Amino acid sequence: MLDTMLTIAEIKKRFGAEMALFILICRVYFKNAGKDDLAAFINENDLDWKLVYKLIRAHQLRPFIYKVVSANSELFEPAFTQRLQNSTWKISIENLDRVKELISLTKDLEQEGITAIPYKGVMLSKRFYNDFITRETCDIDFLIKREDFNRVRAFFIDRGYQSDYYYNPDYEDVLLNTSVEYVFYKTVGQILIKVELHWDVIHKMQDVRFNSRELFIATERHTILKNNLQVLNLSNELFVLLIHHGVNDIWRSLRHVVDLAMFVEIYEHDINWAGLKQKLSSSKIEKSSLIGFSISNKIFGVDIPRGIGQVEDAVADKVLENLLTFPMITRQKLQWANFKQQLQLRDSLNDKLVLMNKYMANAIHPNIRDVASRPLPRRLYFLYYLLKPFRMLSR
Repeated sequence: MLDTMLTIAEIKKRFGAEMALFILICRVYFKNAGKDDLAAFINENDLDWKLVYKLIRAHQLRPFIYKVVSANSELFEPAFTQRLQNSTWKISIENLDRVKELISLTKDLEQEGITAIPYKGVMLSKRFYNDFITRETCDIDFLIKREDFNRVRAFFIDRGYQSDYYYNPDYEDVLLNTSVEYVFYKTVGQILIKVELHWDVIHKMQDVRFNSRELFIATERHTILKNNLQVLNLSNELFVLLIHHGVNDIWRSLRHVVDLAMFVEIYEHDINWAGLKQKLSSSKIEKSSLIGFSISNKIFGVDIPRGIGQVEDAVADKVLENLLTFPMITRQKLQWANFKQQLQLRDSLNDKLVLMNKYMANAIHPNIRDVASRPLPRRLYFLYYLLKPFRMLSR
């Protein structure tokens, strides 16, 4: 479907020469452009190399882009290449420290009889590039069972990890019902390791009709640096990626689109696409997912898998416009630009109305941040319904 791919000239006209070069480098990786295309574009354009680097950093694709730049270094401005090399080297070292800690934590948790499945992050780097350094990441993600939270939390505290997140055992149910993650930090070697524990893959206010417990049913074992670890199976990894990148992060970063493109490029013949489409529909994330495939096709020229379907161009074009416009769209869910795109990505008018209702319900009901702002005995929990409006106004 290369004929649907946007031309570099059109991208330059709409989003600037620096973004056009960024996309062109990605296309070289996907073999939908070549060295001659790069050379011609660089020679014909007066580029702001600092802005090129800024874009690549903002979209978290420095090691990925460096693979192409290092293979064609004579074409690029030397200071830019050196800066990209230095940051890639730093990211590589940090990612290797992360994967070592990930293996250690996973094995020790398993010995404690606790199931904690590593996913996203360096695990995607292993799936896509057969290394732990090409996909830029900043944390370690574990999927845990809700009922194991207390034991997992104690495990990390015993390992010397700390958390800024509020915890009160009397309100553990409020934490688990109003949040989806708990974050720990620890300095290991020369870097600060950040670990995110997830008992749900997305907040319930996003109205994804899916129970995260299903992810524990069909897992597989992978050998990671000679260690046999339990991971999500391929289909579930892709499904979670579509939830996270498409619904939670609304395709706001090119790293998200590269992830999806890599999945299609490598595993196109290993995925039951008709079965996936049915799962996307039942989970109410079909439109957001199809837009991701459409954008991958338009930007990188990666074919949309057979059986996955098409999506209306108007919405896909608007999401693409927000994706390639810099500065990037905000990550804050309650900011209008973010929420507007959340609505645009919904499958139907009814789903849009349900989403608005979920957001309003979330705003009305107390959550763990309300408890943290003014701790009260559990018997006085009902007072948080009265206090919440004042906390929201104070923000």
